[in-house]
Amino acid sequence: MKRGASFAFFRLLIMKYPIFCFLLLTPSLGVDASGNEEGVRLYRLELFSEARNYFQDQYEMGNRSDELKFNYALSLYQLGEYASAKSILVSMVTEELNSARVLYALANIEVELGNMPDAVDLLKAIYHSGDPDFAEYARLRISELDEVIPNNTFKGFVSLSRGISDDVAGLDDEIATGIVDNLQELSVVLSWERQLANNRSWETEFSAFKRRYELEYSQDFLVYMLRGGSEAALGGGILRWRIGREESYLGGNGYLATTSVKLNYDIPVVGGYLGIVFEKGYNEPLSDRYTYASGTEAMWALSYSSNITENDAYFFTYSYGELKRTHQDEQNSGVELAVFSDESRARHAIAFDVSYQITRKIGLSIDVECSEREYLGGGTNSISYEVERLDRQSSVSISSIWQPRGDFDLFVMYSKIKNSSSISFYDYDYGVSKIGIGWSF
Repeated sequence: MKRGASFAFFRLLIMKYPIFCFLLLTPSLGVDASGNEEGVRLYRLELFSEARNYFQDQYEMGNRSDELKFNYALSLYQLGEYASAKSILVSMVTEELNSARVLYALANIEVELGNMPDAVDLLKAIYHSGDPDFAEYARLRISELDEVIPNNTFKGFVSLSRGISDDVAGLDDEIATGIVDNLQELSVVLSWERQLANNRSWETEFSAFKRRYELEYSQDFLVYMLRGGSEAALGGGILRWRIGREESYLGGNGYLATTSVKLNYDIPVVGGYLGIVFEKGYNEPLSDRYTYASGTEAMWALSYSSNITENDAYFFTYSYGELKRTHQDEQNSGVELAVFSDESRARHAIAFDVSYQITRKIGLSIDVECSEREYLGGGTNSISYEVERLDRQSSVSISSIWQPRGDFDLFVMYSKIKNSSSISFYDYDYGVSKIGIGWSF
């Protein structure tokens, strides 16, 4: 058979039987013949009704193996019984967690049911997992669906939590140590995405975070952020850029406004994804009290994400940044924080995040980060001008999430941060424990 004829043959199969064609292209992950020879034989002869009856009889006789359920679902799919096929595959996802084979079949069923956004979400999950057998097929399928999925997508997330913090420290000249304080937190994230031509998209995102203390109200923290940017396929990877503005408030007073530009490029590498990030920020104080915080900062980061099994995921990041403060006024030169915040030569940080899906509804994650920032005194005092000081920070966060349904979750989290610094203001440690609920829409 000539190459052109062969391509046309497979193209017709894709149009008529997308999942069946996929099984032909990946026989090792197709309908498994072991234990169900008769049903598989009927299926491959395209006698889908007879194959369905065979698998149904086996199912009703108590055979609940993943192999039989998958074959049964595929035969139902070929007969247009999409709701029944989806029900079986969803039960497999509960047991098999994020099996790429099952998720791919489920995505095709969502397409037939008209649930395009859900189908694309499943395909993106497969693609970003880096699965060696299904990631590339998922990418191609996403491209095929670009013309039929809704042009605009609106999503949101809201969470409420309550917890306890000890040794609260603030951004002023005094440190409150040994204090145990109750806190409440509210997080809101709203995003609007528009699909563009040539596999590109534009996303606008707004987020707000508020933390309120019962005793140390001067440490209340509020952040608003608005950003927008585009995403596009480039050279086998994904290029994202974002531009945005963030404003933060401490104790009801304006603290800092940051305008930033961020570039992120992810490319498949060795069963995972290698990411390269560059970010540039411009800081402006929102009140005279924090004039020492003005300046610019730049950050480069290198990351790698992958998974060892179907149930876990890990993310490693190394970042290097430089912070340049605007020169301090003479009246601030006597304040230690102002003197040694004037220049920061470099900040190095290493972070490692790992998550494990214990069951379909329960997950566990651990985040660890270690960083070091070097300060160079910059006050008008000639002695302090050349003094160098180091600020080292290490943190660990452990969280568990229970998701009783797709749009609702309950989480418990504990975080511990330790700062070791030759600048007295930065020498502290504290822990935070909290429990909360989240809702996505």
